[in-house]
Amino acid sequence: MSSWQQSLLNKLALNESLCYTIHDPDQLCLEPFIQQHIQSSPAVIVRFEDPVALRLSYEQWRQRRSGAFLLVYNKNDEEQSLPWDIQQAGKALDFHISHFISEVDVSVFRSLPSHFYNDIRRTLDTYRPGEMSEQASLSFVSNSRSLLKTLNF
Repeated sequence: MSSWQQSLLNKLALNESLCYTIHDPDQLCLEPFIQQHIQSSPAVIVRFEDPVALRLSYEQWRQRRSGAFLLVYNKNDEEQSLPWDIQQAGKALDFHISHFISEVDVSVFRSLPSHFYNDIRRTLDTYRPGEMSEQASLSFVSNSRSLLKTLNF
């Protein structure tokens, strides 16, 4: 497990009966390790796509109160407002990849599948290139797989 994954998971008390509203434009909750960790806990995770399904899931969780309730939404969902009572009950969290991997341009990073994140982080830790422009980020990302092979990672 990488430190950025642990940092995200440390923000969540998955075994507690707490409600979280997670702004996740980079879909970090879908990163394989994080997703597996959440699914192995008693937490309920709901993506904000259907307001009726959200309400049903939330009310069922409130009756049961076992494990955390994680409401995940992204920027595209902002035209639909979150229900007021869920907003008030929930602890708001922001999961942005730029908080954990700031060297690579965010637009480049968002175009990558999440299973590459750890490889990119390891390469950044090895070479420490500093903050990069979009063009430099594209070049770095395209070369990082071969760099890792060279280093036998």
